[in-house]
Amino acid sequence: MARYVNRVEVGNPGAFTGEITAYMQKEGFKLEIFNNETVWKKGDGALIMARCVLVLFEPNAIVFNAFTYDAMLGEGGLTGFVGMFPKKKLKKIVDTLADNIRKKAQDGPAAQ
Repeated sequence: MARYVNRVEVGNPGAFTGEITAYMQKEGFKLEIFNNETVWKKGDGALIMARCVLVLFEPNAIVFNAFTYDAMLGEGGLTGFVGMFPKKKLKKIVDTLADNIRKKAQDGPAAQ
């Protein structure tokens, strides 16, 4: 399954690293290396489905890639019946963070 992608166009993506870190930590995610990618991860993937968010910084955008992982099924997107409630929660977390950044980017540098 494909990862869920939410792209936010911003003038200075690096200005939002602190906000991303604070929000993800507040939601219980930890920054760690997972399958050779540095992701925000919650859950171990063995007993509890791991929820992961990869944050990519492009010259004028921040791209959020969200996906799940478990030991039996491997990596999965945010659609489908299996694990539907954790998937919905992860999508809501990513969308809320992206919307907050979008709003601050539109309000201008004074809001950052």
